[in-house]
Amino acid sequence: MDDNFNKAEDLLRRFQNGTSSLEEEELIKSWFSDFKFENQDQSIINYDKEVLFQRILIRLAETETPVRKYKHIWWSIAAAAIMIFAFTVYQWTNHQRMGDPVVQTLENDVLPGKDEATMVLADGREIELNANGLKEESTYGVKVDEKLGIISFLNPKKKLTTKLEYHTIKTGYAGQYTVILPDGSKVKLNSNSSIRFPIEFGRERNVEMVGEAFFEVAKDENKKFTVDAGYQQIEVLGTQFNIKSYPEEYETTTALVSGSLRVRSSNKNDINEFILKPGELVKNGKGKQLIVDKSDSNKEKAWEQGEFFFDGENLQEVLSTVARWYNVKIIYEYQPSPDTEYGGIISRNKRLSTVLKLLEDKENVNFEIKGKEVIVKKRFK
Repeated sequence: MDDNFNKAEDLLRRFQNGTSSLEEEELIKSWFSDFKFENQDQSIINYDKEVLFQRILIRLAETETPVRKYKHIWWSIAAAAIMIFAFTVYQWTNHQRMGDPVVQTLENDVLPGKDEATMVLADGREIELNANGLKEESTYGVKVDEKLGIISFLNPKKKLTTKLEYHTIKTGYAGQYTVILPDGSKVKLNSNSSIRFPIEFGRERNVEMVGEAFFEVAKDENKKFTVDAGYQQIEVLGTQFNIKSYPEEYETTTALVSGSLRVRSSNKNDINEFILKPGELVKNGKGKQLIVDKSDSNKEKAWEQGEFFFDGENLQEVLSTVARWYNVKIIYEYQPSPDTEYGGIISRNKRLSTVLKLLEDKENVNFEIKGKEVIVKKRFK
């Protein structure tokens, strides 16, 4: 199996770089014609080769691997190949990356989220952060790079007073933004998330966050960095970590990528306290005590790097994540099985229709996009 994967990986990489031979290109092309697909839709074949490419990888892997207890978007070969190419496929004629102009535009399709947020300054001013928004504000040392979606608060002219003043950055559905805090720490907010922090840190560096955020904390041995997030209080010692704490999910999860964290519960009745090592996570929630488990650093960093990473989630959980990024509401006319688990990586830059088509392949459902709603329907064979 590993040997087959290595050969497939090498072939696809050379095809991507334009260094494959004509014979090898013909082999890749043949994947599109030789494999039979269940519930094949001719209209899809005509315009969406990207989706077909994923189906081919699924079938390739399934022919090499016994069926497991739960369904995955792809199996062994396809999993690693997709991690490398992140659901990207190139046109046969000129090796150009396939984007929205190539794929047929659907009347009700939805574009992915983008770098947008709202800033609430300590003086109460509320400013939209987008291409037409604020570029610079000298009083608080604010600088905005709208192209990269980054706002920084370094070197404010206004000094700390006896009363702490706070800024807040918040993203809506279909938004994300990167914040450089006054100490140089970097925080990337996922959709429908927020962070609140003082205009200048004092003896301690404390921030509050809601939603999901990836932190890269600047080291300062004289000033500890703490985060209040939902059901947890996190003490940081210079590190990279991800916190997910959406109120509607009634759970807070903190996963450590590098460095060290001390995590305790916000619930005074839960006396558990853990010091995390890289590759570990701790979670708790409404009525649940802190527990430690293993984590996958690639998964924790995936959304921050522009990818959905699913590993064992059921369809409802997958669609909840997708809905936040595309700012859509999920309507269930049919309830899919909660026991069917999904695994795989999908680019967050794809149109909603492409993401949904990939999800349809491993579940007995169809999706219909109506404006800002996605309707889940039973698929009849």
